[in-house]
Amino acid sequence: MASDDSEENARRITERTIEAAERCTLQSKAGHKPIYAIAYWNEHCKTAVYARNRARSRVKSSLFVQQRHQAAVIINAMLNRNDKAVKALIGTLM
Repeated sequence: MASDDSEENARRITERTIEAAERCTLQSKAGHKPIYAIAYWNEHCKTAVYARNRARSRVKSSLFVQQRHQAAVIINAMLNRNDKAVKALIGTLM
């Protein structure tokens, strides 16, 4: 009988602890933009982050285009069986 009471008390304590933690923990939902909880965050910061991210994506896409172009040049050289050109191109990539 005493063990039933202690198990019930343990269950209640666990439930109350989880409820309190859920109420106090910041919940985020998938797909939402991040919320900046910084006192000094303003429109200038938002604009700067947007510009930075946009510049980063442009650099990534231009690097991808360059790599794709280099791969095409190597493939063309291999198809033409120009071994010296292939070795020179591979050497510049490493």
